[in-house]
Amino acid sequence: MTSPGLEEFDLGPSAQPGVPPPGQWPASSRRAAGCGLGCLGLVLLQALLIWAAMWLPFMAPEGVDISLKAPEHVTVGQTFPLTITVRNRGDQPIQVMNIVVDRQTTAQLTLSNPQPAPRSAQGAGEGQIWTYAQEVAPGKSWTVRFDASARGAGMLKGMIMVQAPLVPKSVPYKIEAVMPPPKKK
Repeated sequence: MTSPGLEEFDLGPSAQPGVPPPGQWPASSRRAAGCGLGCLGLVLLQALLIWAAMWLPFMAPEGVDISLKAPEHVTVGQTFPLTITVRNRGDQPIQVMNIVVDRQTTAQLTLSNPQPAPRSAQGAGEGQIWTYAQEVAPGKSWTVRFDASARGAGMLKGMIMVQAPLVPKSVPYKIEAVMPPPKKK
């Protein structure tokens, strides 16, 4: 037995009380749903733009080459030149901000007397940071030279980081250090 008047209602599986089937929504409801989807699209676009504004400056610039030059074989305690060169093959100027060595590098090498002189230098934990803020024009290069010396014998390997402009780029070094010959009596 059925209740009187229930035959007027669609009680099928897709029926929801108070909601007309799609395509039969009133015009004002369709406009409101369209506005809501439009606002959602704008919010997603804004989120994408905020992400790009935050992360794009931290991406390595195109056309920047960084190289390190040092002798392959050195004697412990004797000074040798270590040079870092930044080449700008891009079409925009770049800024070399910092040269950073970590504690592994400072345990293996003494780096001193950087030329040109940095704007500032500071120890960072057991590492070292030299700040330059040096502009390198398109098609040009910039070089900094350190007086370096090995602290101990063996194969010295590690990285020196160059921050140009914001993203640090690691430049490897590999130097074999030998003990000086014994002094004759």
